[in-house]
Amino acid sequence: MSKKDPQGIEIFGAAARPSAAGSQPSSKKASSTSAVAEPVASKRRSRWLGVIALVIAVAFAVADGYAIAVAIGDYYELAIVLAVVAIVGTGIAFLLGAVALVLGRGRWFGLAAMVLSVLANPFTLVQLLLFFSDFTAS
Repeated sequence: MSKKDPQGIEIFGAAARPSAAGSQPSSKKASSTSAVAEPVASKRRSRWLGVIALVIAVAFAVADGYAIAVAIGDYYELAIVLAVVAIVGTGIAFLLGAVALVLGRGRWFGLAAMVLSVLANPFTLVQLLLFFSDFTAS
């Protein structure tokens, strides 16, 4: 077997495809080009997962803002419920964004969803406010 007459599947080429001599013994040469498989055209991956993650992150960021507005209006029970919903929702949006980032299904949208989810999470906002309140207290 020589480099000019490979057998099996090429795994380090531009696209993995069966070689021309893959189905024939190494002593016989491929006489026709009909045995050569055409490279498969790459499918464009859908961006919907990343877009959905970003839309969910924006929706729960709005819910978080509404929870803050309701808390300012002295409706604490509703504000607490909305904050808990926003915590769970931004966590889900973060995970969907991470999946979109890893799978390549709308990577930039998934990354934006992850960043927005972290910034809009009420738990994270409370921790940031506590952190920065130490600087303003002195």
